[in-house]
Amino acid sequence: MRRSAAAISLAIGVAGCTLLTEEGLVNVRGKFDALNCTELLTRYDETSKRERELVEQMERAGRDPIGPLVNTLVYSTPLAKERADLLRIRETAARIDCDLQARSPDSVLLPSPR
Repeated sequence: MRRSAAAISLAIGVAGCTLLTEEGLVNVRGKFDALNCTELLTRYDETSKRERELVEQMERAGRDPIGPLVNTLVYSTPLAKERADLLRIRETAARIDCDLQARSPDSVLLPSPR
């Protein structure tokens, strides 16, 4: 019984850290302001890939009986950070009129249509 209570307390504490991460403890506004459009695109691709990998790992872990606890303790904070970074990258790209989806056949960034 005490082990269960300790595990729940730990999970709640980690979940609290995740909320702090989403609110900006790790993810600071303006974090990507110094990057140009090409650099933002690279960061966006890398961060999107990491987010997809974390989601896949969480899905695999979720199949195990202790998967929800593992997801909370191991994956939730990094996933929140990647998602917050994606949000900040999108905000920065919009501010500098950088279309993160527009690419030429050889992956060079095209200017945004006006």
